[in-house]
Amino acid sequence: MPPPIIATSIASVVSVTTYSSIVSRATDPSYFLPVFDELSEKIRSKTVRAGVIGLGYVGLPLAVEFAKAGVKAVGFDVDKEKVDSILHGKSYISDIESEVVSRVVNDGTLVATTDFSLLADVDTINICVPT
Repeated sequence: MPPPIIATSIASVVSVTTYSSIVSRATDPSYFLPVFDELSEKIRSKTVRAGVIGLGYVGLPLAVEFAKAGVKAVGFDVDKEKVDSILHGKSYISDIESEVVSRVVNDGTLVATTDFSLLADVDTINICVPT
């Protein structure tokens, strides 16, 4: 159960009945099993679309590794210059060769964008931003 102050804040926005319903579903593993099974199958068949938010020194290598493994990766960043660099097959991270970025972009396994509405089209979201 969340701390009382959080419960009070939530209760002021939603009814106690609605809140209880949300909590009971979130703690019931069977509620998530169909989603888990579907995601597991997509991972096995490599039809999963992996989203990576933040294309810096953690996010770009992660997105590239997904793409190299044959998983469709969609990289999201607020920096248009980073996105344009990736789309032109150029790396700005010393550990990632431009040749590799170019290859995965050209074969369609890596896409980069500043359009965060496309998060709705991915199956997983990996957040790689500074904390």
